[in-house]
Amino acid sequence: MALLGDPVSAAEAARIGLVSRVVPDGDLALEARAIATRIAALAPGATAMTKRLLATAFDHDLDTALAAEAEAQGFAGSHPDHVEGLAAFMEKRTPSFSPE
Repeated sequence: MALLGDPVSAAEAARIGLVSRVVPDGDLALEARAIATRIAALAPGATAMTKRLLATAFDHDLDTALAAEAEAQGFAGSHPDHVEGLAAFMEKRTPSFSPE
């Protein structure tokens, strides 16, 4: 695909995993806002950490990426947002994460 530049339909892009979902043109902005709203409700620190780990995975070898993942797991498990997330789940309420 990268070398030939052949066009790919939305259905084909979804079938091969190039996109996560296909929506009608008129629903695109609404769907994008819904996804952004879901992401914004997550713990900001965990979201930022996930983005950093994805970048590390692309830019480094497997051992480096795995070491970064292990370090992040240790940090995330001891963060107050982890405790808040678990408490909110157990209490069946929306979590209130700390702003980062």
